[in-house]
Amino acid sequence: MNVSIKKLGVAVACVLSGSSAFADGMMDAVMPEHVPLVIGAAVGVLPDYLGSDDTTVGVAPMVRYQFKDSNRFVALVANELDVNLLNSLSWRAGPVFNYSFGREDVDDPVVDRMIDLDSFLEYGAFIQYVAADPQNPRNRWTLGLTGLMNSQDGNEGTRMRLAGQYFHQISKAVDLNMGAGMWYADEDWNNYFFGVNAGNRGTSGLPDFTAGSGANQYFANVSAIVYLSKSWALAGGVRYANIAGDAADSPLVEGVAGRGAQDQWIVGMGVTYLSW
Repeated sequence: MNVSIKKLGVAVACVLSGSSAFADGMMDAVMPEHVPLVIGAAVGVLPDYLGSDDTTVGVAPMVRYQFKDSNRFVALVANELDVNLLNSLSWRAGPVFNYSFGREDVDDPVVDRMIDLDSFLEYGAFIQYVAADPQNPRNRWTLGLTGLMNSQDGNEGTRMRLAGQYFHQISKAVDLNMGAGMWYADEDWNNYFFGVNAGNRGTSGLPDFTAGSGANQYFANVSAIVYLSKSWALAGGVRYANIAGDAADSPLVEGVAGRGAQDQWIVGMGVTYLSW
């Protein structure tokens, strides 16, 4: 497995299914919800592209601003922006925007000879239920659904994410976080990232492959946050994802040609400044 320091910036978060893998739960622990303003960054080791068995290193930004005397907030987690429009302790809902990175300049010499995939903007909406301890908001669980549509011409794919997270304070300075979820995508989206045809094969020699709609990824994460002071926090975690459904049979993953891997791991850590 090669580790290359490239694609720095927000791109670290895109690798699993062109989405914010960190937004799936990897960075939630280091974004405390009981603080008006959180600013931070994370660094991680993660797959080179969706389905790859090579790894890369990158960084991603984190910003969360909660409006005064309100439960409404704006949160940027890597390349995903959520805007909560509800002033509710239990429910959150609003628009979501995700900058989905394509695939280019990858380490695998065969996949790198395919036609590059363009990056594009996704837009949609999310809804989330939150059950928090009224005496201690650090103890809570969440369940949310996010739907995204592609704004790119000629690639009108859509997908949905279902994810749950659990947070628990184990000491004055330490919280633990565990979560799990899945991604579902239609045929257009799955074929954009997993399909092989005359239009994208390039000189790779990979066999034709067409993916249908369905669940293409199941994931789980475990992380911890350590409050170093009232203003600073440090977190670290691990995220595992399994490429599933038709996507798992793609030549880009394991499939006939065996270019990548179904098992996808991210190991990362982040630091945040908490402004009260």
